[in-house]
Amino acid sequence: MKTKLQKEIDNDEELNGKKRILTITSIILLAIQFTGATIVEANTFILKLNFTHQNGLALLLFFSIMFLLIRYYSYARKYHKSLYELWTFDLMSNPKIESYDEHGNDLYGWLHENYPPNFDPMQYRQDEHCSYKTKYKSTWLLVKYFQFDITDEYHSYSSYINIFKKLGLKIYLIILFMEIKYRTLGYFKNRENLDILAPYMLGFAAIISFIFPNEFKQLINCILKYNNA
Repeated sequence: MKTKLQKEIDNDEELNGKKRILTITSIILLAIQFTGATIVEANTFILKLNFTHQNGLALLLFFSIMFLLIRYYSYARKYHKSLYELWTFDLMSNPKIESYDEHGNDLYGWLHENYPPNFDPMQYRQDEHCSYKTKYKSTWLLVKYFQFDITDEYHSYSSYINIFKKLGLKIYLIILFMEIKYRTLGYFKNRENLDILAPYMLGFAAIISFIFPNEFKQLINCILKYNNA
């Protein structure tokens, strides 16, 4: 059964239209770079075009993919947050980070005794007017945080814990490897990841094949020799 996010992606006609154009254009450029294929004629429904300068065609496709990647990102950006929340939810569900013993009415995990100042998680679990949610925040500079979204009877606020500074280098490195693990598993576990990210992969592969044609051909030849071995 499809999830809500899967249905939303499948029904987004504008996103899927940009995805389709980007995918087809990237595959055409990859075919030219990979096999040396040439395009002789294209039917634009208004007129037919004959291509005599194949190098110019590859350059045209290269710039087209650059533009299409930007266009695709503008439509796919709103789904990036949802994909991020999928794998971070799995990470935060790991009992090593935080677990609750209903029988002993106690909390365990790395977050134990590392909550924000003046914050009692047990009070928020027992008071129906209060709640809190813990999230994992990852930045490009390898700075990792635990974010606490706290709601009490009077107001809502967020508090942050720097994992490296608060929990130490050892736990920071463990969580870093956990992040890699859950990110990677997300590509296989959640169909939505490939739905959104596959066009980026094809687009960047096509761009690399154009910028570094010799290195790309050597890589392909190595793969073919390995498969034939």
